[in-house]
Amino acid sequence: MSHYELYSSPSYQEHVNVPKLPVYLRSVGHKILDDGVQENVPELRSPFYEMIWCMRGSGEALLYQEKFLLSANDIFFYHPNERHILHSLSQGWDIYWFAFDGPVAASFFDGFGYPRKMHTSEPFPVALFEEIRNEIADIAPAVFRKMLARLCEILALAGGVDRSENSLISNALHIIRDNFADPGLNVNTLAEQLQVHRSTLVSLFRTQYGHRPSRVIHMERMFQAKTLLANTTLPVREVAAKCGIPETSSFCRVFLKATGTTPAKYRETFANGEEHT
Repeated sequence: MSHYELYSSPSYQEHVNVPKLPVYLRSVGHKILDDGVQENVPELRSPFYEMIWCMRGSGEALLYQEKFLLSANDIFFYHPNERHILHSLSQGWDIYWFAFDGPVAASFFDGFGYPRKMHTSEPFPVALFEEIRNEIADIAPAVFRKMLARLCEILALAGGVDRSENSLISNALHIIRDNFADPGLNVNTLAEQLQVHRSTLVSLFRTQYGHRPSRVIHMERMFQAKTLLANTTLPVREVAAKCGIPETSSFCRVFLKATGTTPAKYRETFANGEEHT
């Protein structure tokens, strides 16, 4: 039988004595999933960044119809308002997770330069997780600060030992995040900016990320498009332009293929407070 644990922090918006921090650790958890179990959490229930750390066993995370295989010491990140789909491929898929948000959570996470999926040489910090689990529900101001410090420790450990290949991937991700609105951004221009051969870059992305650079650029554009559709009233044509796809018809076609719905219907989902299925 699958095993679930969830530990949550009080909402920082609901307490007057909460310190004004850039990021808040909102919840942590531990689950052991039986073989074949699939979890599906809709977008409106996933407004946080979430880090998933696989301790043992194997499973897969799905994002924009792409599958990311996760085994021991693999780490995967979901961004806010993304559908979380986890599928266990072994008996006893053992995973821990951390969810966080806050006023500058996006720039905070981007600062680490992490890809969606990565592998760490560091063992999972069980003692640190237990410390968080035991204190996260406390509303004392000092605890909110401590939880942010512990979150930084967890994220730092996830990075493991820095290597030149990881540095190259990190730089590539920063370029993608800073230039996704440029229609000319592609694997060739990315390789030129990084001063590496195109085939070298593609090989590194395939090895460390599981996808070609072009696919990563596409996922970043779709994430930004969903964010703009959910949180602004910009016309679809402007959303398309801001996401590096100047032709509105092409944008709508790509968005439909990636999400299973049109940009207009996706926006209606959030406007009506409904869950996109």
